[in-house]
Amino acid sequence: MSSKNQVKEALRSMREGSIPDDMGLLPGTFIRPLWRNMPSIFRYPKERLWMEWVSLRAKFQDFVGVLAYCKYLNAKNKLPLRLRERKRAARDLYKTMYTAYAAADTATLHNICCNSLRDQFLKRISKRPPQAKKLVWTLHKFIKFPFSTTLTGSRVIADRAAQVGHGIGIRQVVVRIQSRQSLVRPQPPATESPNKADNTQPQTAAGEAKSQTSTEYIVLQKMLVAGKEGDWKVWGFANESTMEDMETNPAFAKGLSLKDRLELMSGAKF
Repeated sequence: MSSKNQVKEALRSMREGSIPDDMGLLPGTFIRPLWRNMPSIFRYPKERLWMEWVSLRAKFQDFVGVLAYCKYLNAKNKLPLRLRERKRAARDLYKTMYTAYAAADTATLHNICCNSLRDQFLKRISKRPPQAKKLVWTLHKFIKFPFSTTLTGSRVIADRAAQVGHGIGIRQVVVRIQSRQSLVRPQPPATESPNKADNTQPQTAAGEAKSQTSTEYIVLQKMLVAGKEGDWKVWGFANESTMEDMETNPAFAKGLSLKDRLELMSGAKF
């Protein structure tokens, strides 16, 4: 058997779970900040215009990279672009993940989270007091227009893909989710006491829930192994790109050509 056929046979027998699913955020991922977090156009016009230009360029290059990944690098596998499902998948996994984390539902976390994020959640759950292992997380609402610039409370910020090996690829989508949510510890069982007023106060305090507004950048990941795509999983969370990132990250260097950037993103030669 030739070496090429040996590789194909190994990939054919390879299970998706045997490939590490935490290879980090793809290099060169640009996460556009919220408007209020960007450099002021009046105080720092050059920096602001550069960031706006990088944002537009990244959108175009990301789309070309995903198109090449699905239709050129993996033409035999006929990978769909899956553009319509990205925001819906992000919102669904976001709710499922936080609900499972609060309820200490480790089985669900194993199914929907990549290994590194899953281990972080399990470590935090193990540190909870024995009498308070389970919490209650509530999503009150997604923040939508006019309080946000989106109609769904979510926006795709980056969608990138890379071929990392023979028959192995990664698709990552960064989605900004703005929501109002709360986390509360359930009230302990009521105990009999001669003074009922003494029992009421601690239970009320334990059951208090203060909602807070949150803006998070959730990263979804879909692995391709031996020509077969897995399900969307939560890789983790990312931070907004800063001017320091743009100045120090080689992927944002001004001298790179479009060809160089596409090769950096996809891991293939064009």
